[in-house]
Amino acid sequence: MAFADDAKDAFGWRTVYSGPEQPYGDLLWPVAGMGQGFIDVKSLEWFNFLQAIAGTKDAAPNFRDGLQIERIADAIMKSGQTRVWEKVSQQTA
Repeated sequence: MAFADDAKDAFGWRTVYSGPEQPYGDLLWPVAGMGQGFIDVKSLEWFNFLQAIAGTKDAAPNFRDGLQIERIADAIMKSGQTRVWEKVSQQTA
């Protein structure tokens, strides 16, 4: 992972370690430095999804988030055609 504001002499890729300090990390990565895999990520997605269905947690992303993402995608497409910046509507659904 590289960041645009890194110092010129430190710019480049860095390793970010998974570990118990990350959300649900105490359940999946009991020691720092363990790798994250596809199954780890999908398990967390399903856990959050099922919590939302059970009503114990708000779903995220939700339909309002999806609508805003669609507005952003539409603005990107229009900007590509017009070659100018496009405003993105912030209206709530």
